[in-house]
Amino acid sequence: MSDRIIVVGNGESVLESEAGNIIDNFKTVVRLGRYVTDGFEKYVGSKTDIISTIYWKLDIDRLRDHKVILSVPLNYQEKFIESEEFITKEFSEYKKNIIHLNTFNDIAGIKGMYLDTMPPLKDIDNVNFSLGFKTFYFISKLFPDKKIYATGFDFFKTGWYWDPSHNRNDSNLHPYIWERLWYKKMIRSGKINEL
Repeated sequence: MSDRIIVVGNGESVLESEAGNIIDNFKTVVRLGRYVTDGFEKYVGSKTDIISTIYWKLDIDRLRDHKVILSVPLNYQEKFIESEEFITKEFSEYKKNIIHLNTFNDIAGIKGMYLDTMPPLKDIDNVNFSLGFKTFYFISKLFPDKKIYATGFDFFKTGWYWDPSHNRNDSNLHPYIWERLWYKKMIRSGKINEL
């Protein structure tokens, strides 16, 4: 499975099949945010190669042991890139493990990825796409030759598999319905392969 990469989402649907061993056999396993594997290994596996996360969810122990795609929310983007305060002060020793820090160009790329297959969203310049949605963009950009697989993407239709109380009311105004429709289109087109 060297040409395949799997992105494991945090939705409860990942508990519908015991795919942990299949996930762990992928060459590259990507997980999101503050994911949990302990106690859920038979469903989600235990292997993690890359973590895609928002900067305030970045854990020093995870950064030490994994490669990281770091996403900075749009309203912090300019200040964060100018100062790099969060990275240089806390994590400078492990900064080399950050394989991508999103840029202004990524903002246009993420919107473009959405608009390639979906109708325009009202005020799209102020839309806060979810970390899961952005991760598909980053993986496509960083690993263009890899076949992308995914599991556990519910886009706030359910809670997190380890915390069912997390719901769309906590979703920071993500366009989760439109993201879910986009994901379904990607599955039907074969651009993303659902496990």
